[in-house]
Amino acid sequence: MDKTDNFPSEAVTVRLSVPYTALSGTRIEEVVMRAPTVRDRLMRNRNPNPDYQADIELIASLCGLTLDDLMNMEACDYLRLEKQFNAFLLPPERRKTKV
Repeated sequence: MDKTDNFPSEAVTVRLSVPYTALSGTRIEEVVMRAPTVRDRLMRNRNPNPDYQADIELIASLCGLTLDDLMNMEACDYLRLEKQFNAFLLPPERRKTKV
């Protein structure tokens, strides 16, 4: 990620166990998730949807995916994205970058 971006520089590529085709027709074999910012957390907390849906929307945003595209992902791969999200909440020296 370019240093001029307004986002943290850490990002992790997650290779999907079960690649799939997004609604746009793009084949998704891996997803790059960036570390969340305070703004991301604030926006998630302001989300009026149920917690589980707000979490899915946050993770989709961190991965540069639409909610509809993320909804078609295999659950086993989504759980890996959740695990990576939780790792990003740890101090950098304690983060596990491979999920």
